[in-house]
Amino acid sequence: MYLGEEEIGRPPRREGGGRRWRRKPKPRMPDWLKAVIQKSMVVPLHNHAFDPAACLLQSSLPIISTKIPCLAFFLGSPRCYYTMTGHADTEELTDEVRETFIHHNRTYQRYCVDRKIYFVPVDEDETIRLRLQHDVLTMLFDGRSIFPPMGALRRVLDCGFGTGLWAFQVAWEHPRCEVIGIDMSPHHYNPEESVENLYLNVDNLNMPLQFHSGHFDLINSRLVAGGIDRNRWHGYMRDILRCLRGGGWCQMVEIDFNAQSDNGTITDGHALRQWSDKYRQAMSQFKNPEAPRRIAHWMRHAGFTDVEERMLPLPMCGWSDNQREFDIGVANQENIRLLLGSLALYPFTELLGMSITEFHVLVAQARAEAINPALKPYFRLYVCVGRKPRR
Repeated sequence: MYLGEEEIGRPPRREGGGRRWRRKPKPRMPDWLKAVIQKSMVVPLHNHAFDPAACLLQSSLPIISTKIPCLAFFLGSPRCYYTMTGHADTEELTDEVRETFIHHNRTYQRYCVDRKIYFVPVDEDETIRLRLQHDVLTMLFDGRSIFPPMGALRRVLDCGFGTGLWAFQVAWEHPRCEVIGIDMSPHHYNPEESVENLYLNVDNLNMPLQFHSGHFDLINSRLVAGGIDRNRWHGYMRDILRCLRGGGWCQMVEIDFNAQSDNGTITDGHALRQWSDKYRQAMSQFKNPEAPRRIAHWMRHAGFTDVEERMLPLPMCGWSDNQREFDIGVANQENIRLLLGSLALYPFTELLGMSITEFHVLVAQARAEAINPALKPYFRLYVCVGRKPRR
């Protein structure tokens, strides 16, 4: 499955003579990133077989302080909204996209909520949670950003960039690669540092992707199920396939928020199960809560080949006898505590009509169960990769 030298992104040779090219020098590494790399022992996955189940860290990673490097937004279609940091053909983000409102002391993006795109807060607390979540997944995947075997990368697309951490890491590790990120919310990045090959594009993934066919070597789609409309998934997969070059790869990561127990002790009477049932009931009005379990099937149906899927248990606290899994559970505990509130507040109180008191009681009970190692609670995390046929 290794992509041969003919797929490496060198400039094409002209007839009658060679074309000279030079490797573009890396920008200066910021001091904060040097400290992160020295402590985190990040291991790139290039040319490794896809096996995230074997990708658990030997030692835990530190919490990475987010420093998103570049906030340059491509000029695409009239429905998009942009900002810029000195790049040509960009526009300022409009007030319509920046506008927020307060709901039970949490800040939401009005554009997304009014259009039923995304029901999660965009405040600082949620940004912190997303960074914690990124660090947990980094531990789970052994620091690997890319799962399928890849040659040299020229263009990469990140669907749902969030804080921009995944896109930044890929852009930094591949300075000659153009990395583009898409997200409907511009609220979670921190543009204090700069990497010139990273572009973040504010756009709606529920609309057709505005890129030429065969444009990308790799497309990453991570934790976007909460924002993809329930009837959009087949079109979304076809869009990704179209935008990939022949032989290019797509990798997808999604979490099934149906609480599980490794020893079967979580029953319908537990608050975690009630939280899961209500979340599924609320979100199914606009989204597809079963999407994480179906992405492999949808990829095959869209025309992807070499499709592989793994289900990884994501422990909510430290309960495993395996030291690495125990460490992941400990690191994930705070993320889960925040997640049970932030993901559910608007859907439960507005879509299901729960009172704020009922909501707080249920979330408090669910949080208490999530940190109980005797229950051995976890969510199922699905990782799937697929390849576009070469012809």
